[in-house]
Order: sequence, then C-alpha cells, then structure tokens
Amino acid sequence: MTAGSAPASPAEVLDFISSIVSSLAWPLVVLTLLLLFRPAIVSLLASLLARMDKLKRVKVPGGVEAEWFEDIVEDAEETAEDLPSRKTAAGTHVPDATSPDDIALELAKIDPASAVVTAFIGVERAAARALESLGEPIPRNPVMGVRKSSKIDPALKALIADLSHLRNAAAHYREIDISAETARRYIEAANRASRELELVALGAADDEL
Repeated sequence: MTAGSAPASPAEVLDFISSIVSSLAWPLVVLTLLLLFRPAIVSLLASLLARMDKLKRVKVPGGVEAEWFEDIVEDAEETAEDLPSRKTAAGTHVPDATSPDDIALELAKIDPASAVVTAFIGVERAAARALESLGEPIPRNPVMGVRKSSKIDPALKALIADLSHLRNAAAHYREIDISAETARRYIEAANRASRELELVALGAADDEL
C-alpha cells in the first residue's frame, strides 16, 4: 500500500491471503504426493528405463532380437543342409538362382537389409509355382500357403519360416545391424529354399505325366 491510501479492508486482506494460499496449494499437493508415493514412483521410473533399454535392443515379431539375427541365419543354413531334395527327370534343369539373386548379392554390399528383403522375393515366387503345380490354391501370401500345405516337407517349411521371420525383421526394423556377410549367407539359404520349391514344382509336374 502507498502513503495516503486507505487501509485495506478485512475482506481485501482475506482475499489476498486466499490468493497466496491458492498459489501455494498445488505445489504443496504435488510435493506431498511425491513424498507419499516416492517408492512407487521410483519403481515406475525404473520399469520405464528397463523397457526403454529393451527397445534399444529392438525386439521383433517371432521372438527374434537384433543380436540373434545372425544365429537365426545359421539355423536356416543348417536346415537347408538337411533338405530332402527331390530327384528330377534326367535332363531337367533347375535354376541355380532366382531372378532377384544377382541384385540381392550386389545390394548386400551397400544395404544388407534391403538385400535380405530382395532375396526373399525369389522364395515367394517359387512358393507360388510350387502351389500351382501341386494343384493347391495360391493365397495372397504364397509363402504362408506353402507353410500350411501338407504336401511340403517339414524341413523345407521350417527353413521358409526362418527366412520369413528374418525378412520381416529386416523390412520393418531397420535398426538391426545386419552385416554384408550375414546378408550373403541369408541369400544363399533363400536360394536353397527357392531351388527346393522348384524341385517340388517339377516333381509334381512329372507325377502328372
């Protein structure tokens, strides 16, 4: 109040005190809540930090984590070694590679993830041809049709399942650090799956003759 001004009325004093109390109320409430729930808040923050750490390791569908990408490729390679390749008629030529392979191998040098995605295109095309030769319906996702087919060898279906998971991881989780060598190994495994599917198609065609 300035000199010469009228003294504040009791109502004005009460209003002034009320405004001070109101301005302090929320900070006091927040501080009180922090003190009361400090253990729970600390636990919540610790949980959030732990989840953020898991996100940094990039967990992807199928339980595959980024650091295990190479291990799954190795599993696919081992499965590919056990494929029961079907014998074809004498003189029948089975392609050593599907059309995207050369592109995939070159792409592996500069963009391994894209190389993985590209290599899987050959598996998808071979899957469609196999289903057609077997007289089975071709769904929008031919790979899923092959995995559900009772006429496809279980080892081949297991290989295709691994390749599919890896392809999805490479396509949707670009944070995964895939080396050029790992991409090349994936491409070789995808080639084997494609050739095996081609043999299935050729075998079905021979059975019809």
